[in-house]
Amino acid sequence: CAAELVHQGYKVQVHEALPYPGGCVSTFYRQGYRFDTGATLPAGFGPGGVMDWVADRWGIVWDHQPAKIAMTVHISDHDPIHRYTDANAWKI
Repeated sequence: CAAELVHQGYKVQVHEALPYPGGCVSTFYRQGYRFDTGATLPAGFGPGGVMDWVADRWGIVWDHQPAKIAMTVHISDHDPIHRYTDANAWKI
């Protein structure tokens, strides 16, 4: 995190190839639909996670609610496949 390195006294330059910040995250549009790609599953918000550490370090309060379904994959001629956030939801 650039902010942490600056806080520790380092000189930091952040370079971004796109006109908006995002790193490996990107967005593209096709046939009127928006697709957010890259790091699709935000993680580390739980106790001890990296986003929890960032929030504590920098006084950030994340405005988020845990989702029951993290993502759904749609394949032609098949039922949707859900990726649940709760590992127990995968058990049959």
